[in-house]
Amino acid sequence: MSKLHPKIQELRSKVGYKPIHTFIPNRKKYEGAPKEYRSPVVEEVGEEKESRLIKQYFCIFGIPDDYGTVPMKGCFSKSIKERGPSSKASYQITVLWQHKQDDPLCRPTVLKEDEIGLYAEYEPDDVPSGNRCVTQVRSGTINQGSYGFNYVWDKMKYDEKTDLIYMYEVELFEISPVTIGSQTETFVVRNSQGEYVDEFLEDETEDLIKQIPRKYHLELRSIISRHISLAK
Repeated sequence: MSKLHPKIQELRSKVGYKPIHTFIPNRKKYEGAPKEYRSPVVEEVGEEKESRLIKQYFCIFGIPDDYGTVPMKGCFSKSIKERGPSSKASYQITVLWQHKQDDPLCRPTVLKEDEIGLYAEYEPDDVPSGNRCVTQVRSGTINQGSYGFNYVWDKMKYDEKTDLIYMYEVELFEISPVTIGSQTETFVVRNSQGEYVDEFLEDETEDLIKQIPRKYHLELRSIISRHISLAK
């Protein structure tokens, strides 16, 4: 290993030699990070069987954390190749419930990097936490992702202009749907257009309108349409 920059040496002394970390961004300084990608979901429901497939981001590239480190595109590629869904590793990267190693949900069927960040598709097993995950992703209670990893010290570079350490490789071990993500920019993908899908909303709205005197139906629908346009 080449000699590390003093800032990286300082970080290693602070966190230990080979910790398994969860990413914790500096919320105060970077709370204004872009959120235009936001929104994951359980795949659309079929007539015979409800899909349990969840599409989700677990890391967004370029967001610094409280330690001053930044995950960069490509930092997960080696781990995905060695322990991803297509590998033959005895331990493959696993989806955990809220980072709990004793509460795995499943293995992802898709795990890759794209222009946004670390993307995965997974179908939780039919176990209590898996069923809870599906239910709470559908409701929107769970809409955040996080990841557990080890540093690769000689694949980190310090930049004096930004006073940040950029991570070009990490050892990725697990991904987790979480209540509050360390990167609040992560999200569950709602549909192919990135929009939230609520299959019951239209029916429930119509049921409510029918309970109101008929003379107000047109006016109420007009007001709802105006709200939708304003929201867009």
